[in-house]
Amino acid sequence: MKRRIITILLLIPSFILTGCQKPSKDNNGKIEGKTILERLKQLDRVSDIEVLSAGESFKKVYLMNFKQYIDHDNKDLGYFTQRVELGFNGFELPTAYVSEGYMLPLVNNSNFATENEIAFLLGSNYLFVEHRYFGESLPVEIDYSNNSSWQYLTTAQAAADAHEIVTEFKRILDGKWISTGVSKGGMTTELYASYYPGDMDLYLPYVAPFCNSFEDLRMIHFLDEETGNIAYGETKAAEMRQAILDFQIKMLKYRDILAPRFYQEGLSEGAVYSNYATADNIYDACVMEFEVGFWQYYQSYNTIKSALAMKENTSAQISAK
Repeated sequence: MKRRIITILLLIPSFILTGCQKPSKDNNGKIEGKTILERLKQLDRVSDIEVLSAGESFKKVYLMNFKQYIDHDNKDLGYFTQRVELGFNGFELPTAYVSEGYMLPLVNNSNFATENEIAFLLGSNYLFVEHRYFGESLPVEIDYSNNSSWQYLTTAQAAADAHEIVTEFKRILDGKWISTGVSKGGMTTELYASYYPGDMDLYLPYVAPFCNSFEDLRMIHFLDEETGNIAYGETKAAEMRQAILDFQIKMLKYRDILAPRFYQEGLSEGAVYSNYATADNIYDACVMEFEVGFWQYYQSYNTIKSALAMKENTSAQISAK
């Protein structure tokens, strides 16, 4: 009886110590831990973990920085920090790796994560990555007068970013992996698949164009000659395309008056402009890109017709309004 008691007493410290041990890494580099936060904190290349409001789609949402190579072909150049958002539901669930090719929201808005259809339909985890050179994920300080600032903005570098992040997060997330994205994000998904075909269980791009050259003129031809033909018929679509062009020309005609107002209106709505942006180049960019936005989002043809039908005002009248 005494021997049994002594044995039990000897085992108790072992159980206690085992229960108090920190999460550990196994021989394959996998990280163990009861909570996702415990596992995240063990990733050597993850820092500045911030807890976001989880909302309805995820149990936990975290925003963090990932230590990324400036140049994957010359790692001696060092690192920059790349922003990553993780929506977590379970270790064994699939993870949707989403690369939209742009920036993460600058505010605590985890609802952005629910906009991804794959993560929503599967109830999966969600890993959204800010593209290099966007938002706060800058490999180098950008000098807009020097083209050398952009030397690390290549498809190969961006795909390597994805590979490094996915490889690291696979150590803490055990389920299947899906790479997905929409539009430009569809393009980054395609490119990721071409560089690293074995990283994912499934690559699923949405509405992804694929450029044949640095300046692919097929897009210009399509916008000028074909857009809207299927939806509205060739005659109506041609009328709409001409109206859009007429509207753009009219907006440029009044640039000197409208550009400052457009700039101030943006500020009043909470827009944040880069230090190199001017009222004129912001306005010109929006006017020139208007046809793309029209066909992709708005298609409010009656509004354009109404604008074109407005009586030509003098500069003084427009300024007064």
